[in-house]
Order: sequence, then structure tokens, then C-alpha cells
Amino acid sequence: LAMSAAAYHYNGQGRASDITTAGAEISYDWDKTLRTIAGTDYQLYKFDTVTGDEREAARTYYLKQRWMPKRYATFDAQYDYERSLKTSFHTVTITWRLNF
Repeated sequence: LAMSAAAYHYNGQGRASDITTAGAEISYDWDKTLRTIAGTDYQLYKFDTVTGDEREAARTYYLKQRWMPKRYATFDAQYDYERSLKTSFHTVTITWRLNF
């Protein structure tokens, strides 16, 4: 069982907005090849890299299952629920990664 937390604050000193980000995560290794990760993070401003939209006060909750069948291969399945001031949505991401 592992836990982590992080927080960041950017002080714009009057020239830009102050930005705060915080998050926490917990993970459990079932064995050498299987890990479950759950966490949450908050971002005062979050940018969507696909649409270019900016969201304010975005809170994300996520659950990830990671399977590492070989040293060079990783399979991730992740579910995200994001809520911001104007919208909320669900995302499922499947990733197969080969390291060489």
C-alpha cells in the first residue's frame, strides 16, 4: 500500500492570477504484475488539450487498473470523473505501452 499527496501554488504577483493545484493518490500492488490506483486532484484552471477549452475549479476523481505482464509491457485501464463549475463528464482511457 502506498499513498502520496502533492500541492502547488503559483503566485502571480499582480501580473497574473494565482493558481492552486492539489491532489492525493493511493495504490495497492496485488502482486508484481497488478496494481490498483485511486486518487483525486483539484485544479483552479484546467486546459483541455483536445478542445482547447479552459475549465475553472476542476475536481477529478480517478480509478486506474495497471497490469504489467512483462518488464517492457504495461496495460492501463482508467476511469475519470471530472466536475468543474460549468460541467461534469466521465472518461475511460485504455493504454497499451511497450518500453524499449
